[in-house]
Amino acid sequence: MTFYFCNTFGNTSTDGIYRIDLGRNDSRETLAAPLKNLEWACIAPNGILYAVGQEESGGSYIQSFYLKQLTGELFLEKSCFPWRGISHMSFWEQGKALLIAVYGEQMVVSVDVAEGRIGKESGRVIFKGNGPVVSRQEASHPHFVKWMQEECWIADLGADAVYHSSESQLWGNRDNWRIEQQPRGSGPRFLEIHPLSNELIVLEKNSDGGLKEKQRVSLLPAGARKSLSSILCPDWTKGRLFVGVRGANLIRELVVEQNGMIREGRILQTLGWPRSFLYLKQLDCLLIADEEFAESTGRLELFDLCEGKRLWEKRMPRAYQIYNGEYNDETER
Repeated sequence: MTFYFCNTFGNTSTDGIYRIDLGRNDSRETLAAPLKNLEWACIAPNGILYAVGQEESGGSYIQSFYLKQLTGELFLEKSCFPWRGISHMSFWEQGKALLIAVYGEQMVVSVDVAEGRIGKESGRVIFKGNGPVVSRQEASHPHFVKWMQEECWIADLGADAVYHSSESQLWGNRDNWRIEQQPRGSGPRFLEIHPLSNELIVLEKNSDGGLKEKQRVSLLPAGARKSLSSILCPDWTKGRLFVGVRGANLIRELVVEQNGMIREGRILQTLGWPRSFLYLKQLDCLLIADEEFAESTGRLELFDLCEGKRLWEKRMPRAYQIYNGEYNDETER
């Protein structure tokens, strides 16, 4: 079973997790779980959703739900933690632990979870460093953390660094990790994405486990104003990547060749800052959440990728994160 969700970031009674009933011509949004200051959410293989956000009194909360319960029923569990300023959260150990990038406190932490029960913090590593862009790089800011291909991968926007570590090294001495330093001021956000230099970096693994740069692609059209990149969204069935650029308000389609090199595809012009987007395989469409910031109005957009045109758009105040939940019906409770 698949659900589509959009998070909003704010502290009103109408903020939280919205369930989206999606069609090619329109959509209907229903507030499934009111949550204030919601920063990130992800779904475990067993269909349990975990959400993390800021406590108004200080610190952060983690709250768990069964997907079936995102219709108005009570949540499963809530726990509070002393850290604050979350930028990303993902799973480790087949859903047995959460990996959390604490952007505001220069660290990555893990929290044990089991069937929706939230345990204690089970590990942390502190990062150091800074970059030349004073407004964004005054200190280390881990922005992304995910367990991929038997390693933990971390992008540190503040220190211009990408880290990858084996499980045995994860909570050890950070200086022993293999560190790939990107050009000063680039600010990696989602590993290949550099929101301060607006480039996509293709990295190739060496035989010794290190990384080398294979290709560098600028994400901004000639003459574009200052912008920030957002996320990568792959469609591996057709060998392409979609990359968002906020400010220039566009999504670039990049074609991935068999040798791993990138070539230019189409440009989709959005109506606002494309903060998050999701590829819908069944519809061959791209569902986009435009961030409400400066002159950009919070909204949802749906693009038909076959024809490369917008099918519809609608207002969605404080839209922030788009994602889906896929789980086996047998795990429903």
